[in-house]
Amino acid sequence: MENIDHDHIVKAYWDIWERAQSDPEYAGMLEELNELEPLYVSILGALTREQRDLIDRVVTLRESMNRRMLEFACEAFAL
Repeated sequence: MENIDHDHIVKAYWDIWERAQSDPEYAGMLEELNELEPLYVSILGALTREQRDLIDRVVTLRESMNRRMLEFACEAFAL
């Protein structure tokens, strides 16, 4: 991709983040996530350290991949 000012890409990223905060679908997913979080933490507590580490790594990688995809989109649309 064309070299774009990093600050412009970061601004586009945060603009999208701000828009998502008022999106009903996003809000619904966030509400569900908040409801499930205590059960998730409870289940993790019943696992071995190795199992928790594996699950944490998978979740973290997925989050990182989604964030990176958003960064690519911001770069593409910031042109």
